[in-house]
Amino acid sequence: MMNRIKTMFSSRINSIIIVVTMLFVSALEIFLINRKFGVFTGGFGSSIVVDNLREQLWFVLAYLLAQGLFAILLWSFARFLTLKLPRWTTAVIFSLLMLQTTILLLTVKFQLHSYFSDALSFTLVKNLGGGSVVDALLFVFNEVAVSLFVIVIMLLINLLCWRLLKQRLHSGAKRQERGLLLPVVAISASFIVCAFMVPRVAGDTQHGLSKTLAYQTGSVLLNAATDFDADGYGLFHHLYDKAPFDGDSYPYSIELHADNSISIGGFNAKLQLEKLTPLAVNNKFSAAPPHVVVVVIESTRSDVIGKRLHGKPVAPHLEALVQGGSLASPNFSHVGFTTYSLKSLFSGELLPDMLSPSLFDDFKKNGYKIGVFSGQPESFGDISATVRMKQNADIYVDAETLKDKRAFSFAAKGSLLVDEQHLLKAFDSHFSEARQWQQPVFLYFNFQSPHFPYHHPDVALNLIKKPIKRDDISIKNKDLVAETYWNVVAHSDQQLGALVAKLKQLGVWQNTLLFVTSDHGEELYDEGFLGHGHVINYHQNATFLVSNKANSLPPGPVSLSDFRSIVLGLVNGTPQQQVAAPPFMYVGGLARPNQIGLAGQQGTLTTLKFESRMVCFVEQQRCSSYDTLEGDDAHRATLLLQRWASELVQRQQQNSLDIVKR
Repeated sequence: MMNRIKTMFSSRINSIIIVVTMLFVSALEIFLINRKFGVFTGGFGSSIVVDNLREQLWFVLAYLLAQGLFAILLWSFARFLTLKLPRWTTAVIFSLLMLQTTILLLTVKFQLHSYFSDALSFTLVKNLGGGSVVDALLFVFNEVAVSLFVIVIMLLINLLCWRLLKQRLHSGAKRQERGLLLPVVAISASFIVCAFMVPRVAGDTQHGLSKTLAYQTGSVLLNAATDFDADGYGLFHHLYDKAPFDGDSYPYSIELHADNSISIGGFNAKLQLEKLTPLAVNNKFSAAPPHVVVVVIESTRSDVIGKRLHGKPVAPHLEALVQGGSLASPNFSHVGFTTYSLKSLFSGELLPDMLSPSLFDDFKKNGYKIGVFSGQPESFGDISATVRMKQNADIYVDAETLKDKRAFSFAAKGSLLVDEQHLLKAFDSHFSEARQWQQPVFLYFNFQSPHFPYHHPDVALNLIKKPIKRDDISIKNKDLVAETYWNVVAHSDQQLGALVAKLKQLGVWQNTLLFVTSDHGEELYDEGFLGHGHVINYHQNATFLVSNKANSLPPGPVSLSDFRSIVLGLVNGTPQQQVAAPPFMYVGGLARPNQIGLAGQQGTLTTLKFESRMVCFVEQQRCSSYDTLEGDDAHRATLLLQRWASELVQRQQQNSLDIVKR
């Protein structure tokens, strides 16, 4: 009798431990995803909300099934570990595994999201790594190193505790336990059915569930397993494949018709193929062409001009150039990443390849002496190879040739940085005498100091007293982050002033075309995000273009891809009055982007997120579902889709991208 009571009491304690653990981790996850993404309550930047009873019921059902499946698999593992130990150890091990796994995964997830935002994907991280998987992994490791270290320590502690537990507890014969096959099959089947139905009957619910650990893991695996035609889409995604055995038909696939009209699956807009013909350029220069100097200041926003911090100008030297020269702003990066932006800057193409034109080729063919002084490794993401930078350079100095001058010891190429002062010293070694300017000179400087984490030992504290530490960079310290960022931009501006002074001292200033721009902008938690390249907006994509010559630039908005034609026009004495097309932007890959954007006159910026079908009118700070648009809003969305489709068709004609032509 006592044994039966003891067994019953033990069983109830085990059940209580399991239920309490499940309730705690579930409540914690729901609380965190709602606070971060506004899944149920909405908020700034939250356009998709699980806010009606039907959606909430589907959410509860799908979430419980996913959690239940995860729990029963974890329970099976815990029971396997404790078959020869007292029955209560199974519940304890299960609880520890459930708690630690959930908390650690949530910690890593939100640490990454604090930098990359809701657009976190492998494509995005790979883009930050310059297209290199190795550099992408190194970049991620830099951001989550502390969390990974904690995980390793926890694993070691768990292993030690497990060994001690086995030594202290009696290890007898294996217990007889009821099989778990039937519950596993039943819950798995229910989860599969539910995961199949949710994107079809409750799209907002699918979006909310995608923020949870167990459901997202399960749906990703199921989606990959049902991608029968290998077109990248399965049956369990928000954008599920309605033709699972037709590789040419998938969500938002493009069809080009004989009359040059375009249709996009899922959109009812009537689109016409745009002829995206670049402006004609003359890359054969006249006699006695000017010297040309290009300075790219990393991650510098368009609002740097006129920016004041504690009453002091951030970029007085840049503003002085604007006063005596020209400004084209905003100047948009099409992707918000360094590698793609610089390739576009020098080639004049949205997606250049090894056969694309290049300013380095243009200047070399016209007898220029070429110098490269870069604070980053220009081999990063094949920048140098794509635009034939090193191939054409007479003098080539970058972060790989100045290894002993690097500001950081990070392993990833995208994190290598050499301060501008070292670049100017290298410049002095090769261009400090008048005789070295007897032939026309083309110089490219890349100032890297404003790169994340916005400070290094060579940066002077001209505008602030103390920079924020890398480990303290978070949204709660957004003001300190911004101040540190603007201080380092001021440092780069100071070095720009030093370069201008050197050119004047050499007596070549009057015969020099100087251009100053950036590769992309930088968001400083202005809209809840940090960094660049993961959301299309003014902070992340918009920068500036400054020339030292008056009336030399077309009015904004312009794109980095317009730069080559602008430069060649000025060298030939024919300033460009307008750009070929409005600036187009995208997040992810061009063929299957997460988001696309199109800038227009009077500061307009229209964006579309494909997964949610939300169209945002950024300058008005409002968003609407594509399916509800009317009038001018619908027209702006149509122009955006038409431009994206036309860019894709043009690329397909050049490189045979994945487009259906019928």
